[in-house]
Amino acid sequence: MGKRKNILQFWVLPQAKVTELIEFDLERSAWKLRVAAPPLENKANEEIIRWLSKQVGCPKASFSILSGEHHKSKKIAHECEFCNDGTLQELLKKIQKN
Repeated sequence: MGKRKNILQFWVLPQAKVTELIEFDLERSAWKLRVAAPPLENKANEEIIRWLSKQVGCPKASFSILSGEHHKSKKIAHECEFCNDGTLQELLKKIQKN
């Protein structure tokens, strides 16, 4: 089985007290994510990748920012041999409920 590439869309709210998934925003077709890092010197982007890696249980190297590196709207790719898009979306829904 080869690696599967999943694309996730996020709307990022930096400088939060904790990094947490808020909800899926239907208007933006993106997950709203509070990020406990400032939007300076790539710190928010690094925190997003760290948080995703921890939540999903995959290495940080399996995530990459495709677009929005300097914007609140971010498109993030996840390449993994064991996850498919449905699995990743289900994980995000579970994370949101916790």
